[in-house]
Amino acid sequence: MKTLIGISIFLATIALARIVQAQILETNPAAGPLAATNVPAADSGPLLPLVEMHDVPITAAIANLARQLDINYIIDPKLFASTDASGRALAEPEVSFRLQNVSAREVLTRMLNLRNLVLREDPVTRVARITRINHPTPVVDASLLGMDTNNPVLATNEIIPLIQFSDVPLDTALENLIRQSQVEVRLDSRITGASHPPDSRFVPAPLVFIRWENISAKQTIVALCQNYDLIIVKDAATGGLRIEPNPRVKK
Repeated sequence: MKTLIGISIFLATIALARIVQAQILETNPAAGPLAATNVPAADSGPLLPLVEMHDVPITAAIANLARQLDINYIIDPKLFASTDASGRALAEPEVSFRLQNVSAREVLTRMLNLRNLVLREDPVTRVARITRINHPTPVVDASLLGMDTNNPVLATNEIIPLIQFSDVPLDTALENLIRQSQVEVRLDSRITGASHPPDSRFVPAPLVFIRWENISAKQTIVALCQNYDLIIVKDAATGGLRIEPNPRVKK
């Protein structure tokens, strides 16, 4: 078995109380309460007697529900910024709600809808991405890594039981995964920071925070590229592969 990737983290679990109540309330003042339903969505998993959270950071709520659903997920880095344009710290949005006889998927869907967000699952990477509803799905050519994009069953190399990163710079995470995948790919200097001019403002690489199970290094590379506006390209002259910023995405 290959060495497990990343740094161990501990996600605090949020207790699911068993209290009879049928009401949901988002802490966003602009969002009104939603009445609960006893009719589950199709293929949404088992019903939970009650899901209750009070003033929970939204990323912690998402983590808890995703764990209930046993899915690998990643959050668009443009959401829930920790600082504003001037560098001042921003508080993460919090959620408070109580729902009776609903599935974890229905709770997650409602919670995201209240903020105009959506969970998009990718059949190739098997990673669900949380982003804005109107945000287009990024296109990354996974076939360049030797993955069959038309057959999700064959879209893996060696499956790794657990890939985990906690606040790891994006370039470090990608370099780790590239070594694990045994594919010759280099990172563009704009990702590693090597092209950073001495007289310009330094912009650190995004930090990666993921905990994914039963996934390959190649799938993880593609999923990270999709989430951080990167593309995989093949050099016409040398045939070498390179990961670089997507030129069609405005920063």
